Amino acid sequence: MRKIMDLTNFLSMSFIPAGMLLALKIIFIAISLFFVAGIAFFLKQTNWLGYRYTQDLQDFLSFRASFAKKFEKMFKKINKRLDSQSVGEHKLALIEVDNLLGEVLDKMKYKGRDIEDKLVGATDGTISNIQEIKDVRKIINNIMNDPDYNVSLDRARSIVKVYEKALQDLNII
Repeated sequence: MRKIMDLTNFLSMSFIPAGMLLALKIIFIAISLFFVAGIAFFLKQTNWLGYRYTQDLQDFLSFRASFAKKFEKMFKKINKRLDSQSVGEHKLALIEVDNLLGEVLDKMKYKGRDIEDKLVGATDGTISNIQEIKDVRKIINNIMNDPDYNVSLDRARSIVKVYEKALQDLNII
């Protein structure tokens, strides 16, 4: 019984004078409030809460990934390159649209080293023209490996249409 009394006396801090205990409580409450205010300040300064809690809701309500706007702008820029009369611009547009699809597949968490590996994880229900993409990637690889490789404007437009179909299937554009 004596040990229990000693334990309760120790836990109630009866050995510390009442004025000192009040001062310690005030100091620790002030420190706690300082840290809570610091956390609130830094959460306000960053967009972490917005990304953490509202991004998924936005994606759900819009039926579209939040990063789709960025990729849609990039695709419009690629289409503007096709309006040019320069063969170099057409080649650059094809390389950019290939990179764009790679970035989209990365964002959508498809696994793989390159686009072809990532397309293995995609089904025909997700992307309806997987085989066409694989076929036109051969042309794009030729463009990247051979600077003298020529592609007509009509062929470049048809290749971009193949990628456009894939991006539409993924609800990006």
